[in-house]
Amino acid sequence: MAGILSMFAASPFKPLRKHMEKVSECCGCIKTLIEKTLSGNIDKNTQIAERIRLLEIDANRLKNDVRIAATDRIMLPFDRVDLLELVTEQDKLANGAKGIAGLLEGRRLKVPKDSQEGLSGLVKSVLGTIAITAKALGQLDDLMETGFIGKERKAIRETIADLETSSDACWQKKVKLRRELFEHETEMAPIDAVITYDLLERLYTLSDQAAGVGTRIEILLTRK
Repeated sequence: MAGILSMFAASPFKPLRKHMEKVSECCGCIKTLIEKTLSGNIDKNTQIAERIRLLEIDANRLKNDVRIAATDRIMLPFDRVDLLELVTEQDKLANGAKGIAGLLEGRRLKVPKDSQEGLSGLVKSVLGTIAITAKALGQLDDLMETGFIGKERKAIRETIADLETSSDACWQKKVKLRRELFEHETEMAPIDAVITYDLLERLYTLSDQAAGVGTRIEILLTRK
């Protein structure tokens, strides 16, 4: 317990960042998981899905560290509820990645070749959105050092704006890809069509949840 609390003594955001790092690692495996699924490499697909599951478990442990520290610490430079809600939003990302792993594990998914590039682009954009979220969390330490004022406050608000823009771009890519898939739907096995549409929704949901972390940071800033 003392070790957890000592992290807060140095920076109340350090354990939150450590959790986000693990969440980002977990979500980052999705790219390879989808690549192996489309190529029919079931052995690698299963290994990566298991890797995501284990990373999600690690993220849960770090999440609990944040919750314990926030509950036991007498003083924080902000409302402890904000910290708990931030880690809860971050946790949704790891859970979402685990859900995608469960959807694709051990499966060969046939997606029309014309749509595979679009799917790869969507995955890249989603992971980019999550990376912006991690950047915003990293900026919280600089902001705290200035007393939540100054250019650091402006910088983090700009990052949050970038986060919203990135999430919206993911929405646009998802919509475009759905339309493309619809044109080829009759060529697909019904189960492949259903799973692919589900995958698109789950991927976009990740970007939306990443934007949700930005919203929680914005709320924290409005209270300072």
